[in-house]
Amino acid sequence: MGRYFKQIAKSVRANGSASSGSEENVDDFLGCINIPLNEIPVMGYDTWFKLEPRSSASKVQGECHLILKLFTSQRDTALSKKETNVSIHKKLLSQIVEYEHAHREPYNWNGQVSPPAWTVLTHHAVQTDLSPLQQAIIRWQCYSSHHRTQRVCYSLLLRLLRTIDAEWDPPAGPSCVQERQLSDSFRLYTEHCLCLMKNMRQVFPCTSAALGPLQQAKHSSSAVEVTACFSQVREIWVQLAWPDSAGAFIFVTRLTDVSATYSVATLTYSYSLCIALNNIEHVRVFLGHLPRDLDWQGVERAMEESCGVEGKEQVYKALNGQLFNMDLDLQREAKRLITLLTDKMLPELRRYIQHISLSPDSINNDDAVSPLMKYLQDTMVILTENLVKENLTRVLQSMWELLLRMILDTVTENRGVQVEFYNRFQYTVEVSDYCIVLDEELRLNKCSSFELIEQYYLEKISHQKTLKHTRYGRISVKCYYDAPEQRLTVEILHAADIIALDANGLSDPFVIVELCPHHLFPMAKSQRTQVKLKTLHPVFDELFYFHVSPEQYRHRFACLTFTVMDYDWLSTNDFAGEAVAPLSDFCWPGRPNASAAGKSVQPVILHLSRSKPSGTYGSGLYHLFSRVGDREAQEFVRRLKEIEKSMEEE
Repeated sequence: MGRYFKQIAKSVRANGSASSGSEENVDDFLGCINIPLNEIPVMGYDTWFKLEPRSSASKVQGECHLILKLFTSQRDTALSKKETNVSIHKKLLSQIVEYEHAHREPYNWNGQVSPPAWTVLTHHAVQTDLSPLQQAIIRWQCYSSHHRTQRVCYSLLLRLLRTIDAEWDPPAGPSCVQERQLSDSFRLYTEHCLCLMKNMRQVFPCTSAALGPLQQAKHSSSAVEVTACFSQVREIWVQLAWPDSAGAFIFVTRLTDVSATYSVATLTYSYSLCIALNNIEHVRVFLGHLPRDLDWQGVERAMEESCGVEGKEQVYKALNGQLFNMDLDLQREAKRLITLLTDKMLPELRRYIQHISLSPDSINNDDAVSPLMKYLQDTMVILTENLVKENLTRVLQSMWELLLRMILDTVTENRGVQVEFYNRFQYTVEVSDYCIVLDEELRLNKCSSFELIEQYYLEKISHQKTLKHTRYGRISVKCYYDAPEQRLTVEILHAADIIALDANGLSDPFVIVELCPHHLFPMAKSQRTQVKLKTLHPVFDELFYFHVSPEQYRHRFACLTFTVMDYDWLSTNDFAGEAVAPLSDFCWPGRPNASAAGKSVQPVILHLSRSKPSGTYGSGLYHLFSRVGDREAQEFVRRLKEIEKSMEEE
């Protein structure tokens, strides 16, 4: 480099002497640049370098712009002739990764290799002209493959994927072969992760009901994560079986406090008000089981034995005080969210109330009030679909109070106007039936699933009494009750005018008879007649016996159901019709005994109905369909859907 600058200086002096002819042709030192070869990066230099003096006495100034590049020639080895550049680089990186990981901390390696290894890889990438995208794909393939045998940091794998995403350029993407290899690496890595999750589930089995099917729940995964976390804590605490009563009291108190604090802090920030409300209720129910799960009574007994009655009272006050404060915090947060939810309704409610107040006298009350009623109806449908029962009751009450308060404010602000103005708002509250609908909605939501099922059968019994003649036929039965034996005898005689469900214009009918609802008769199994082939007027003449106690038949909703089915050889049986008969028609005190009654009782003709079991809004069946997290409700709905499915497959 020094010789290069000397030649420049010599050339300048030569040009100068040629013009003047008076100066001697002597070289002058202008400066030098010293660059060690081992410090030149693989990608080369393209920068300005400052000129350096030859000694401390030299005075040098200025800079020089240099562009330096490294060029190497590749040897024609046997490997280079058989393998592609991408394949060779992948094998090289795999060997380096395996070697580097063996000399690092096995469980916390971030994937960084030593400087010499990095230099080798970079030189080879430059020699073979690998693009940044190709290098990123090769790194992912090598590290993800290595992860299947030796654990690497997941943040490293995520960083490699993000590098591929950043370098991905569809017009100049990878070759078809490399793209297929990348797809295979994704598949293998996914299978490996699923295998790890299965192994984790075997080590930590699912023991909490909180880990139920999320697709049917109205709360989000955050609520499930909270309850699942404390379920594991509860299991560990039970397994510890802490022997020291005083120590157990301290730990249980701390666990309760942490549960309360963490639950409220976790569930406050939710993306949806309805989901947030359901999350709070889900955790409230879970935390309400803490006294049982953490065995508070056992702690109280242990403290009573060691510290007397005062120790027991101390435990009772401390733990129940924590539980009370925790529940109070959750209720306070739920109330805040309900306020936010109802506040979102304010603009629409205000607009509809203004529409009522400004409607001219020529418009009748129904037309003036109908927009508000439609909005309230649609709102209740949405709330019913998105809120659990307890929260729906609270929100509807708050919404009703808000509506009444707004109507009262409007009336107060318009004193002294025409009488029709007040009549219209009175009509809004009384005649609109919204108050009645709301009361019914609240009543149904307060009912348990068993109570809703009972109401369903009451409606079925009431509907059965209105049937005079149907196109689905009729069935003739005799029923009599033996009070001493508490035995109900059901005699299915015959049926007539059954609908044709087979291609030959006939049916293969049989009858299923059972006591309903099932939760009232848990031990009673359904029974069925024999199949009568190719007929629309089957004759059965079969007897069936059921055990029925006086406590069971006294319920108004207790009934017998007769379901007529068409038997199919190669597919599911088809639903032909059903009828119900209340037990109160056959069982009552003082009834003659069965032997005498069997001869004297007249047959009962029951007309068959065949309606799809889809509940309309506001009915008990509608609420059963909406309770996706209730096991009893969904089991009942499942049986109804099977009937509906058999009707659709005809």
